[in-house]
Amino acid sequence: MVNAASMLLAIRNVTVSFPGFRHHVFRKSADNDRLTAVRNVSLSLGKGVTIGLVGESGCGKTTLGRAVVGLQPVDSGSILFERKELSHLSGTELRTARKRIQMIFQNPFASLNPRITVFDAVAEALETTGGYRRNDFRDRVAFHLEQVGLDGTMMRKFPHEFSGGQRQRIAIARALAAEPAVIIADEPVSSLDVSVAAQILNLLHEIRDRLGLTMLFISHDLSVVRFIAHTIAVMYRGSIVEYGPADTVFSSPLHPYTALLLRSVPVLNAEPGATPFFETVPLRENAAGGSTGCPFASRCEYTQERCRETEPVLLPQGPTPERQCACFRAGEISL
Repeated sequence: MVNAASMLLAIRNVTVSFPGFRHHVFRKSADNDRLTAVRNVSLSLGKGVTIGLVGESGCGKTTLGRAVVGLQPVDSGSILFERKELSHLSGTELRTARKRIQMIFQNPFASLNPRITVFDAVAEALETTGGYRRNDFRDRVAFHLEQVGLDGTMMRKFPHEFSGGQRQRIAIARALAAEPAVIIADEPVSSLDVSVAAQILNLLHEIRDRLGLTMLFISHDLSVVRFIAHTIAVMYRGSIVEYGPADTVFSSPLHPYTALLLRSVPVLNAEPGATPFFETVPLRENAAGGSTGCPFASRCEYTQERCRETEPVLLPQGPTPERQCACFRAGEISL
């Protein structure tokens, strides 16, 4: 549980939905004709803390991240930054808050404007901070590029002249130029080669620790999240189903879905005389399910009748509130 004094970003009971399949451009979707991507999610991020938000594709991770930075409106709930509700801010106050919450996107090829130079991309972020004269921009852009391991002389080049890893470094430099307190990293290494991804992860780890940044790190790859996150929040079909310290979640998962994700991580078989290979446990197709009961009931081997009838809520498991799980059988079964 995050101490109130160190609370930087608080997501409280946030729900986000989209128009359903029967939506028409000339009429508003009915309430029962909407797809709910995020359902009543609450997370608290303290200063310098990284929460890893994990789950399979389509579970609502990216939607939540976009809602935090204001790219996606929320249906209900609140997002507080430094104990101020973002939806209640306007004008200068809102611009100040927004610049301090920056997002690093998944695709570095799409997140940079191909028509402008690296200098202009980073200088745009500098303009939002204020306090710098235009004459100082060149030195500041060079400084931020060097922060992410690039040569400052590259600033006059265009994005197409860089590799994928270099583009992601530029995207990180652009985010840092706004002098943020919070970084939302949305699958920042999923489109990169393994060796390049490792370099970017090391860079994010070093920058976070050196600048004391708070980070919401979104990923479907548990091995990546384990490297960088202090706390893990597991999301399934728009809801948080497990939450706790990273080491504890990985060593002793409470929710069957978390255990399934962990078993799905590639593991090298190094038995004597065996040919090394990566073995994964495939996830079964996500059934549509009904409107009642546990959303994971149709895929869970531990399902009971009450699981199909009532949806469990996220509750503390054990003596401290840091460990939470949304499962009726969290304390009964050994995963």
